[in-house]
Amino acid sequence: MKTNSLGCWIAVAAWAAMGLSGCANGEGGVAGPYPASGGSGGAQGDASNDGVAGAKPDGQAGSAGDAATEPVSCTAPKINCNGVCADTNNDPMNCGACGHPCGSGTVCTAGSCASQCQSGLTQCGSSCVNTQTDPSNCGACSKGCNLGQTCVAGSCVTECSPGKVQCGGDCVDLNTDNANCGQCAKSCGVDENCVSGLCVIPCQAPKQTCTGVCVDLQTDNWNCGSCGHGCNAGTVCVAAVCMVSCPPGSANCAGICVNMQTDNANCGVCGHACSAGTTCAGGTCVIDCGAGMTNCGGTCVNLQSDNSNCGSCYLPCGAGTVCTAGQCKLSCQAGLTECQGMCVNLQTDNYNCGSCSNACGSGTVCTSGTCVVSCQPGQTECAGTCVNLQTDNANCGTCSHQCGAGTACSGGSCVLSCQPGLTNCSGSCVNLQSDNSNCGTCGHVCGVNTACSNGLCVLSCQAPYSQCGSQCLDLHVDPDNCNGCGTVCSSNHMASRTCSNGTCNGSCSGGWGDCDGNKQPNGCETDLTQNSSCGACGNVCPGGTSCQGGICQQTCTNQNVAPQATASISAGGTIDPYVPARANDNISEAQDCVPYAWLDAGSGPGGAWIQYQWSSQKQVTSMHMDTRSGTAANSCSEIGRTLGAATVQWWNGSSWVTDGYVTGKQGDWDYTFSSPVTTTRVRLYDLYVTSTQGQTSNPVVYEWQVFGCN
Repeated sequence: MKTNSLGCWIAVAAWAAMGLSGCANGEGGVAGPYPASGGSGGAQGDASNDGVAGAKPDGQAGSAGDAATEPVSCTAPKINCNGVCADTNNDPMNCGACGHPCGSGTVCTAGSCASQCQSGLTQCGSSCVNTQTDPSNCGACSKGCNLGQTCVAGSCVTECSPGKVQCGGDCVDLNTDNANCGQCAKSCGVDENCVSGLCVIPCQAPKQTCTGVCVDLQTDNWNCGSCGHGCNAGTVCVAAVCMVSCPPGSANCAGICVNMQTDNANCGVCGHACSAGTTCAGGTCVIDCGAGMTNCGGTCVNLQSDNSNCGSCYLPCGAGTVCTAGQCKLSCQAGLTECQGMCVNLQTDNYNCGSCSNACGSGTVCTSGTCVVSCQPGQTECAGTCVNLQTDNANCGTCSHQCGAGTACSGGSCVLSCQPGLTNCSGSCVNLQSDNSNCGTCGHVCGVNTACSNGLCVLSCQAPYSQCGSQCLDLHVDPDNCNGCGTVCSSNHMASRTCSNGTCNGSCSGGWGDCDGNKQPNGCETDLTQNSSCGACGNVCPGGTSCQGGICQQTCTNQNVAPQATASISAGGTIDPYVPARANDNISEAQDCVPYAWLDAGSGPGGAWIQYQWSSQKQVTSMHMDTRSGTAANSCSEIGRTLGAATVQWWNGSSWVTDGYVTGKQGDWDYTFSSPVTTTRVRLYDLYVTSTQGQTSNPVVYEWQVFGCN
């Protein structure tokens, strides 16, 4: 039967007083004063592995199994086996699982009881362990590692924190360690740093490394403020911020802030690049002479070879000399050589024949740099014989140049010897009487539509040309000879004349048309501004209309339509009972000074208006304003209150349309619309006074007449 494990501790105490040992062997039980039989750990009697044994027949105590344990926290690969941390891979008492012991003569290897250890493991006591990694048997049996160490390659090393690894016994960060960059023992060079596991050359301030490249986070458009933060199109990185505008002293050129005072690619203005040999200073491209060059008066010159600046600026070489190594020296033309301060031709100079100072003897001359026999004028020495190179067939033009059969030497050239009736023209025998390329004389070429006959170029028309008198003409396209000689396409009211495939064509002048379909005899014969053909052939204007500008329009008389309208104003005085009806009663100032309208307006535009409205649409073309004179007095008393400025508007059915403006008037005025308009309303908007009499408000309207064709 089972009982509380407290009995074990009581038994131990009792046995200790008698000098006996307790809890010696067995799996978690407590032994009695006699050896246990077998490995079950309990005394004989009514007991099991996890129970407490009863008394032996002779009264001896048994043992307890599964004694109570305190909670234990084990480190992998060990686990808690009844209060003890055990590695079930190699613990002979807990092999493969807690409470599973190996028998005598076996060892625990890889969680199984075996007669010997597997390859790579070492037997330490009854356990098979890996001495390369086992912290209790590191490098050898029973060689344990200290707290905080682990076994690596048979050596106890300090256990590394997260993010670090063991390299040669040290914990290192492979991302930043210069001696172990990316992997153990990989060292970076003297001028390199380990960044993200890569050896890179450290950047000079203020630049930083981004993906292995040194960039300035203050100005780099692809890494603005931080690595990988790129600026959008149209912006640049300034002070680590993407912005369009550049700081003072620089300008945005193609998305880059540059100093146009010093930038060679953007000097003064964006895109203005300084040419080779110049540099940008103060926003202007100035000369920038390279090595070996000197600035002389704004030009880069080489003082060693410049004829105008030899040795120093503004020191020119004289005629016949050139600048060599900074000194003016004699300069001979091509084919000449300097001999004792003189330029000579070594090919022909009798005193310097072939080389300086080599003089030819009497009776000889220098020819091709060699002293040869001297021949008479017109003669040349060839192989010791004087010959005429112009006529000698064996030496024609040059010595030993022999003319072949059928040719003769003439003028120093071997030319053909033509048969009678033929002439040599550029090496060919031709008949000057019939040869189109040599008609009458060599080189005289007959032109297009001519042929050589009896030594003369005469007319000979070739297709598609036809002969008309003394000319070859294309009757398919010639407007003066269209489909026949002398058939002229008429120019009557024609903007252009053409002949196409023998038919007269072309475009008519404005206001005219070809209504008979035949431009050859009379061109564009019909006036398209007449009532019978208004704008197009056969378009007859109906009764009551007439053709005006190619459009049938109603025939009417221009008249004042203001009396038919209803007048209104934005604001006005109350002293005049006629406001605003009398403004369109056809009574002018000269007829009656009293009936007038005055408007609440000032000396500048302020929204005041006067308006006419009709019950039906009217055509409006012009208007007349009878207002108070701004400079002179009359029988009325409203001096200086001139309606002198306004915006002219008309109603299109949904909104007001501005046609034009009136400004600076000092008396009565007229206005003509830019084009006739058809509307039900017109108004003068933004009215104000223009006066020289000191008046600044309330312009006067005596009569406002509006004219149109209605």
